[in-house]
Amino acid sequence: MVDTSTPVRTDRHRQVAATRTLQALTLALATVGALSADGVVIRCPICGKGDTTAPVGKKFKMFPDGGFKHFSSNGCSGDALNVLTANGVPFGDAVAFLNGKPTRTRLVRPRTLPTINASASLATPDFAVYHGVIVYGRNTGGIAAAVAFYGQWGISAEAVERYGAVYITNPAEFEQAAIAEYGIERLLACGLFYHSRTRGPHSLISDNFPAVEAHRHPGGREMFLQFRASDAQHKRYLDHKAGKRAYEGSQKFLAIRGAATATQIGCGLDVIHADKPDTVYVREGYKDTLADYTLGRYAYGMPTANYRPPDIACEVLKNARHVRVGIDNDAAGNAHQEAVVTYLRSKGVNASAADVANPESEEYLAPGCDVTNMLDRMTHAGV
Repeated sequence: MVDTSTPVRTDRHRQVAATRTLQALTLALATVGALSADGVVIRCPICGKGDTTAPVGKKFKMFPDGGFKHFSSNGCSGDALNVLTANGVPFGDAVAFLNGKPTRTRLVRPRTLPTINASASLATPDFAVYHGVIVYGRNTGGIAAAVAFYGQWGISAEAVERYGAVYITNPAEFEQAAIAEYGIERLLACGLFYHSRTRGPHSLISDNFPAVEAHRHPGGREMFLQFRASDAQHKRYLDHKAGKRAYEGSQKFLAIRGAATATQIGCGLDVIHADKPDTVYVREGYKDTLADYTLGRYAYGMPTANYRPPDIACEVLKNARHVRVGIDNDAAGNAHQEAVVTYLRSKGVNASAADVANPESEEYLAPGCDVTNMLDRMTHAGV
């Protein structure tokens, strides 16, 4: 049973909550030397990668709820506390510093802080609209199209249907249907539509991003939507990775604009909660949850390798006898696997590290690979 009761708010809780603001994030970034006084991101505070000419809003985005996202191979994300603790500041001192209180660690507040325009105004979650997107997809051939799309990696039709992915086959018609059903203002407010400088209000779902993937509450409600690139758009992404294209227009994903981090709860919780499997794998990404299900396993998909599952996810994972953390066998996955295990254990989850590096193990992932890569290899090898 998932506990959805409201926790008692202590002074400590209030102090932690006060750190989740755009102002606190700006202070933290500037304090560790990751953000200049004129608003240039010098480096990512988590992975250390940076571009001294890149202003906030390109590959590094800051959001009104105090969260950030670094659009890179590591997919770093977090908030002001993550920034400070990742740079050696003890958690207690980080909370105190961001609340203007004395600290044991010597921290110097920058004299000048930049004024940051957040990437988007904070979206108002509209679960009825998000559900409506899925229903529209189901009613317009979107399940069959999704089965064909994900099937190119060997993912089964049963996995696609169970996890609820849909593929919007005619985005232009979808856009007009959504406007007729909900109205422009509601669609903009919930982050599904955005203002284009040249075309006015438009849906994030397009010919370039037609695959819809949901983060669902354990009870089944769509909390957050992300949109996967079409095959043609994915080719642009690969060209960018190879240095052949600029980042702008080469994204691999889009997602609800300005979504609060609290709505991004991860993928597969509804299936795990319903079936109560003995063993659950923790992976990175929605597609890997589908790949695991195809292989006869259950998985919870984190949005990024450095993500830390929220309490509602931990409550679901506690019900499994074994939770095996097997993030991608790459630099980002290897860097965060043990940290995720430690975090989950601190939340009462019986977590342990999967044996992803052992070729003799059933949990093996080849170097640089994730579960989908392995499934793809088996499928095209005729296994």
